[in-house]
Amino acid sequence: MGFAVAVDDQESTDPGTVVNEPGPSTWLELEDGVHWLHIRAVLPGDVGGPVAHVRIGVDTVPPEIAELRSLTHPVEVVSTDPDVTVEWDEPVDLSGVVGYEAWLSPEEFFDPDATEDVPESTSLPIVEFTVPEDGTWYVHVRAQDAAGLWGPHVSYPLAVDTAPPGAPAVVGSHVDAVATSQRYVVMDFVEAEGDNVDRWAALVDDEPTTVPDVSLARSEARIAATVEPGDSWLHVRGRDSLGRWGPVTHTKLVVTDDPVVVDVASGQSFWSVQDVDLVCPAAQDLTLVAVASDSSTAVIGALDDVSTGRCVVEWDVTETDDDERVWPDGDYELFVVDDTDFEVSERVAVSVQVDLTVSERLLADYGAGRVGSEDLASMLLQTMSDPLAVPERYRAGAEPDVPPAWTSSRR
Repeated sequence: MGFAVAVDDQESTDPGTVVNEPGPSTWLELEDGVHWLHIRAVLPGDVGGPVAHVRIGVDTVPPEIAELRSLTHPVEVVSTDPDVTVEWDEPVDLSGVVGYEAWLSPEEFFDPDATEDVPESTSLPIVEFTVPEDGTWYVHVRAQDAAGLWGPHVSYPLAVDTAPPGAPAVVGSHVDAVATSQRYVVMDFVEAEGDNVDRWAALVDDEPTTVPDVSLARSEARIAATVEPGDSWLHVRGRDSLGRWGPVTHTKLVVTDDPVVVDVASGQSFWSVQDVDLVCPAAQDLTLVAVASDSSTAVIGALDDVSTGRCVVEWDVTETDDDERVWPDGDYELFVVDDTDFEVSERVAVSVQVDLTVSERLLADYGAGRVGSEDLASMLLQTMSDPLAVPERYRAGAEPDVPPAWTSSRR
């Protein structure tokens, strides 16, 4: 007694009566697909019984979702709607997809097998979530087939912002309502996390509650201005990518009318022989001094009148003594002393940076508010396309940004 066994892709094949499997079991190695196992018991004398036909499906490839999409929250579009719908096409799978698991997570990099979050289960290629708070979120989805295989998860990013931007923080050269003799105002605007501000409106005037007009909108998140002694106000508000304007931050700028002022921008860089401008009284016996970050102090020079109430001191930061730089690169504070060495001006922080390239000099002046963003962009382009068009003060003694072009000669 034994069994006649055949395997093929036909549903009703007759395996015959030739015994090829003596026992009541068999071992098969099959490729992915649908197979049919045909078995007949055979008695002595080749007497065969009825045939049993068994369908065997083999599927070793997990289902893979191609991509996710959302009509409610298109990619790279910030939405005000917290209710999200994500869809996908059912993947082609040999055994057929039986269901999906989906998660809403703030994490871009996600492991479905490691998370403790409970997934949303669905049998349809669509899922809905409500985002719990504003920000960037990710929908992660994977499919399972009839063979019990889970496919890799795919992710979909979405951004939700249900509220307009808040009042920005304003930081820089001046602190709200804190007096200083510094007349150069350089202030940066800082949005709150998730505000998605893409435009700023800002101005300086002498009114405490001005609301900047939307016609002032610009992308640069800073302002550089010069103010006269007295009380001024900086007004700033932001607009998000959905066109919503937020409230205004009003910063009071208090500039004192000191008789002696080191009239340079806080954070200004010096890299060559440059004049230091000052406000000074008519009768004077005053000296400009610099103190380094190690607290060492050195005299730059006596103040020279240039006009009524204005003085200047030439500062050669490249000066050497016995082949040593008198003014090494680094941070300094400039201030004025009288003939008794008493400080008579507010200190102004500056830096010495001799070994800068042309572009680095431009960026340093932009940081100190001495160059606007449009001029900066234009001159940075000129450093590559037309270097001689860049003003001499940035080129003289500077390292080039790019090596000179190769030249060739005819022989």
